Amino acid sequence: MRIHQKVILTICLLAGHISVVSAEEVVPIKRTILSNGMGRYSIPMDIEGRKMDVMLDTGSVGLKYLDLGGMTHGEIKIFGYSSGVIFHGSIAARKIMIGSKGANVPIQDVVKLSCAAEQPHCPANMLSSDKYRIGGSGLPNEGFGAIIGIAPDHGDNVWVNPLTRIGRSWTIDLPLPHSDSDGRLLIDPSSDIQSKYAEVQKPVGSASLGEPFRASADGCVTADGVKPLCGPISFDTGSVGVNISGHGASALTGKDVQIHIHLADKSELVFSPSRVAQGAPAGKVIGTEAKSTVISAGVLPYFAFSVLYDVEQNRLAVRLR
Repeated sequence: MRIHQKVILTICLLAGHISVVSAEEVVPIKRTILSNGMGRYSIPMDIEGRKMDVMLDTGSVGLKYLDLGGMTHGEIKIFGYSSGVIFHGSIAARKIMIGSKGANVPIQDVVKLSCAAEQPHCPANMLSSDKYRIGGSGLPNEGFGAIIGIAPDHGDNVWVNPLTRIGRSWTIDLPLPHSDSDGRLLIDPSSDIQSKYAEVQKPVGSASLGEPFRASADGCVTADGVKPLCGPISFDTGSVGVNISGHGASALTGKDVQIHIHLADKSELVFSPSRVAQGAPAGKVIGTEAKSTVISAGVLPYFAFSVLYDVEQNRLAVRLR
């Protein structure tokens, strides 16, 4: 895996000097296939001099590092995931490097695990602490020792998206199913690259929906013979399958659905989970009855699109792959 930096220079002839106006950092995204067939994604990072592959998660926020059984330093904070796993640990600022870009960011040292009360059989209770890894789906010694959550943090001083400390925007191109090539995280893409992306229409009230819906698009799920369900659609590299809740959602379970992403210009982009998943577990569709409609598309949108996160303009945008 090679990380490189592309510096774009503007030559100011009248002033007689060269000035750097932006820098692009290309970081490889690696896919790891667990023994149960699930795909996980990671980027190489340096955390206080220790180089490691860190799980990349667009559905959560903050950098967490496993130090199970370690000493605590300061107030214990907790952070929960949809798997039911809860991390316990204190937070301290530490130096990280992603490629050639570095910053001091808050990191949670996870010293203890537990399960949410409603999910007592979560992965944290399936393994001893020496065999637990992040993103390992309860499989012994599979997964990662750290996770970087890059959902928007909206100015949160506790759970901070580390990328906001080293860049203004970034694009994510995940490795495609059945491809041997790495994907890429492009930090601070040029304005020319950004112009090729179409902004998605934000769901009403998306800022209050919580993770992973902080970065989501308005859209619908359709299938033959079933009433369309429309609402916020989350993009989440850490989640597998299409999980739909709403009135009549159970009728979509196992269906060959179409996902419609509404764009800010009132047009839409449509993709088929079964087609972009190419037989991977990520294409499984599960519908659950609920009063309000919420759609988690998991990792699938990243198979269909290159995705742009623009912090300065507070926008999510996509480009067909």
